[in-house]
Amino acid sequence: MIDLEKELNNFEYFCNDFGHVNLAKDKTYRYKNRQTQIMWTHWKARAKLAQAEITELKQKLEKLESGEFVLVPKVPTFAMTESGLMTLKKNESGYYIGSVQHIYKAMIESVEKDHG
Repeated sequence: MIDLEKELNNFEYFCNDFGHVNLAKDKTYRYKNRQTQIMWTHWKARAKLAQAEITELKQKLEKLESGEFVLVPKVPTFAMTESGLMTLKKNESGYYIGSVQHIYKAMIESVEKDHG
């Protein structure tokens, strides 16, 4: 949740800093100057978007911290690939068999060993 009072203070500081000093308000606490009111409306919208992004990042961080998810490189390392391939077994016909889940799990475990 955004702190509107803090955002208002930051907005007015910004306006004063850049020489836009027409910050007079009417009885409903709206800026009398139309341009200032429009700028404030855009400022609040930006603050809400930023807060939504922060909330989303916090949720992703919570998933990482829960242990349900792990952070891995986009390109598998040699150790990851080697660990995944080690799970494969040859059958009587000489074909490698193994499930994607076992390969993936072995690759993730190799990352956890390196960074755990």
